[in-house]
Amino acid sequence: MADNIESAKIQRTSAKSRFTRKLKEFLKAVDEDKGLEIVNRTFEELNEAWGIEESKHDTYVEFMKEEEQLILGSEHYNRILEVRWKGKLNTNKLKQPSTSK
Repeated sequence: MADNIESAKIQRTSAKSRFTRKLKEFLKAVDEDKGLEIVNRTFEELNEAWGIEESKHDTYVEFMKEEEQLILGSEHYNRILEVRWKGKLNTNKLKQPSTSK
C-alpha cells in the first residue's frame, strides 16, 4: 500500500510540475502577443495538463483514503480488543470468591 501511495504522489508531483510549466507557457504567449494560433495551442496544452493533474491528484487522494481507512480500521479493532480484554479482567475480578467470612 505504501508503494502505491508513494508512486501516486510522485506521479501527482510530476503532473503538477507539467501543469505549472504549461501555465507559464500560456501566460507568456498571451503577454507577448504570440498570436491566436500559439495562444490556442498553449491553452489546449494547459487544459490537457490540468486534466492530467486533476486525475493524478484524485488517484493520490483515493490511496490516502484507503490507507486512512486501514489505519482507522485497525485502531478500531484494537480498541474493541482492549475493551473486551478489560471487560474480561473486570468480570474475572467480580467472579472471584470472597475471602471474607
